[in-house]
Amino acid sequence: MKLSVVVPIYNAEAYLEECLNSLIVDNKDIEYILINDGSKDSSYKICEKYKNENVQLFNNKNKGVSYSRNFGVEHASGKWVMFLDSDDLLSDGWDKTIEKYFDCDDDVIFFSSFLDENINNRKEILLQCMGYENNNNNFASPWSKIYRRNFLQEERITFNNNIINGEDMLFNCTCILNSKNISIKKEQIYKYRISCGSSTKKWKDVYISSDFEFRKKLYELLNKSNLFSKKELKNIEGFIDSNAKIGILQRLAFSRDYKLFKKKAIEIRQCLFKRSNKITIRKKIILILFYFKLYRPIYDIYLFKIDQLKKMGDYFVNI
Repeated sequence: MKLSVVVPIYNAEAYLEECLNSLIVDNKDIEYILINDGSKDSSYKICEKYKNENVQLFNNKNKGVSYSRNFGVEHASGKWVMFLDSDDLLSDGWDKTIEKYFDCDDDVIFFSSFLDENINNRKEILLQCMGYENNNNNFASPWSKIYRRNFLQEERITFNNNIINGEDMLFNCTCILNSKNISIKKEQIYKYRISCGSSTKKWKDVYISSDFEFRKKLYELLNKSNLFSKKELKNIEGFIDSNAKIGILQRLAFSRDYKLFKKKAIEIRQCLFKRSNKITIRKKIILILFYFKLYRPIYDIYLFKIDQLKKMGDYFVNI
């Protein structure tokens, strides 16, 4: 088997058939590992319709996307592993694009029309992955990449089950730092869904503690790499911290509860965050308002953005 595609699935009935129809092709060198992560909707029944000799289907208790991805790698038999989110799509002919590289000796291959394929050193690829040198567009997610399975197993690289935001970046940064060969292919295989479904989402306090743990582990990883000067590390930490703060505030706004938003925003002020000039103008404006404790305008800005996105409906970005 040349390639194993791992698909974690949780309450994805609205998008799942479209996703699987884009994924499953007539190619005996590719196997599909579908992991139902305790869905409460009809996701598992939908998956059953696709079962065949190349499609493995597992019905697990809900343990989260990181557990499901690790589970998928453990049950994979392909030389390469690829991940697909159950609400996204693969481009037509994706398998023909990837199979050209089945016999190469890379540990990780990035596929994206946005990345510079001439970059071939760990430091620059790390900066691209984190979005630091790529117009704030990070490529830390595990999709649109293939990983040599033996490499992941030999280096014991897995997704951290205790982190719910940032686990993708930790995974990919670990891969980059441990790999012998990485390549970037300026070819597009992935369609990422921007979902504007529900404009209200429940807030969980674990987001803050998880984010703190993510940043702590990332900075430890970068420090140990010996690739960056103290000044560079300080700048990167400021960049990651600024984006983390923005991300938390945006999640809070989805609660549509201004009292909660203000309360948690005040709590966030007590956390140690460094600042960065590397972020976008829009993000700088948000952080300036935050610095002057102008929470209501931040909340209103995010609500306006959320409502505008909902009016647009779902759309795809070709990665």
